[in-house]
Parts: sequence; structure tokens; C-alpha cells
Amino acid sequence: MKRYMIMAALMGGLLVTTSCEREDDINVWNTDLPEIVQAQYPGAVIKGAERRPNGYEVEVLINGRDADIFYNNKYQWLYTEHEVYHNELPETVVTGVTNDGFSVYQAEDIELLETAAEPEPLLSYRLTFDREPRDLVMVYGKDGVRQ
Repeated sequence: MKRYMIMAALMGGLLVTTSCEREDDINVWNTDLPEIVQAQYPGAVIKGAERRPNGYEVEVLINGRDADIFYNNKYQWLYTEHEVYHNELPETVVTGVTNDGFSVYQAEDIELLETAAEPEPLLSYRLTFDREPRDLVMVYGKDGVRQ
């Protein structure tokens, strides 16, 4: 019995030490990102961060939902991708998608894109439809016009 417990502990340790961290993952706590994220999205929970060629991608939970926040190399906000459910789309976007011959319920993935703009962020919705050989990605403004 003791041998099995030792083997189980070793296997558990092996699973923990062989995590799937990527080389470009960063220790977000060694940057200014936690303070910047909290200033922009109070209460957001940081899940991880990744160094990208032109900046950073920070994976967070905002109000319990997945979101990805993108910053440039100077920690300036570029845009945020928020997870959105079908029933949360504005009626204007649903109408736009329908007029283009699709149903929002056919979308495999829907994201609200919040992009840095003055005087306030620009909002658009990205819908991904599973098509062969490549997925079809459509972007609509909050007014329902395809971009």
C-alpha cells in the first residue's frame, strides 16, 4: 500500500511539474499589468499573460466571463475581446446577421470587441461560423452594419 501511495505522489508531482506553460508566457506580477488591468476593469481576475511581438495579451475573468485584453509594449490598451452569448447581442446586430443570410445561433463563437478610440471605446461584434475548409468570421458594428 505504501508503495502505491509513493507512486501516486510521484505521478502527481510529475503532472504538476510538466504544466503546459508556453515559452512566451510571462509572470504578470513582475509587470505593471495588474494595476493597469484593475484600473480599467475593477474586480477583473487575471488568469495569465503572454508576451506578444508587439505587446501583451492578458487573460482575465470579468464578471465571471472570459476576456482577453491586449496592450502594446508601453502598456497602452489596444482592445479587449469579451465572451458574449447569443441572447446578449443587440437586436441591430441580430438583424444585420439575419439580413446577411445567417442565424446568430449558427455562430460557433461570439465576441464583443472593445477597441481603444476617442472619446469612448469603439464596440463591434465578431461572429465565427464553422465552415469548411476555413471558418467564416464576420464583424458587425453595434448598429448592425457589417464591417
